[in-house]
Amino acid sequence: MSDPLVTYLDETIAAATKLRAALVSDPGPTPDPDPTPDPDPVPSGDRQPVFAWVGVAQAGQLRGTWLDSMRGALDGFVHMIHEPGGFPNGPHPDWLADIAHIQDAGFEVRTGCYVAGQEPNEVARYLSAWPGGHAVDCEPYSGTRDDYWNAYAPADYRRNGRVIGGAVDGLIVYPSSRASWPGSYQDLVSFEASGVHYYESNGFPHFVDGLIEAGCDVTLLDAVFHHGPQLHDADWVSGIARSVLLAEDRFPDASAAPMLWPDLQEGDGGMFPVDVMLAAFNAAALMSTGPVVLYQHTFPGGEPSKFGPYPWADLFAGLRELSDTVAG
Repeated sequence: MSDPLVTYLDETIAAATKLRAALVSDPGPTPDPDPTPDPDPVPSGDRQPVFAWVGVAQAGQLRGTWLDSMRGALDGFVHMIHEPGGFPNGPHPDWLADIAHIQDAGFEVRTGCYVAGQEPNEVARYLSAWPGGHAVDCEPYSGTRDDYWNAYAPADYRRNGRVIGGAVDGLIVYPSSRASWPGSYQDLVSFEASGVHYYESNGFPHFVDGLIEAGCDVTLLDAVFHHGPQLHDADWVSGIARSVLLAEDRFPDASAAPMLWPDLQEGDGGMFPVDVMLAAFNAAALMSTGPVVLYQHTFPGGEPSKFGPYPWADLFAGLRELSDTVAG
């Protein structure tokens, strides 16, 4: 096990155990990452903010007691809009009103849109028209070729990144399982499951290089954790640590954090219990170097849950307790 990873885990686990009994000081053996990251400096364990990822219908429901229940638990929201080309006249006034309401309640809002298959100048123009921070979703959705991140030359992705990154100060970047790089945590997980390295010729890392070269402050999310740590020898603590270190090894000028999905709706395994999610969010907030993101489907205005309602009130109460402990 590499010395930086040992130091990193020792510091962050020691801090986490003081805040939440669910995290123990000995997380078990941590496998040596491959390739071995050598970050400099080792993250300090400063607690990162937590944002929830919401769609426009859900953002419109962030009112009253529902929004109040998130105070002290969440720091803000990623407000996802649609393809920028679909809105030639700029930001929708109703959505601007939703953002203003959420900001007036004391939360930060970062507006996001899709980038895969979109014209980069249009993405840049549209994102820069929205107030506050920004985010991008790199998954190729319906109408975009599935192999988008393997279809073009590295220079094309890099150029797109420079165009978009030059228009905004910072971005939270959701890659998706289609977009990653050799040696990422996503690469380790997919290789363990399939025996194939899918990301050898992926254009995503060149896109991120372009964002950074343009002066954009980038936070890379890792959505592998939607389904848990996944590697057979990883838990939440060691998995998140590896993910962050591997991301910052490839992109030293970027930040990194996991995206966690409490009300998991894919597969038949059901949703994650609140105590498991509290331990995961606590580890993520301490080990990440950028905002941690809560992904969901079942906030009001979203989809019905196939597993029944998720106990959001209990999760928010637990997150608030963790934040209050730090603040105290």
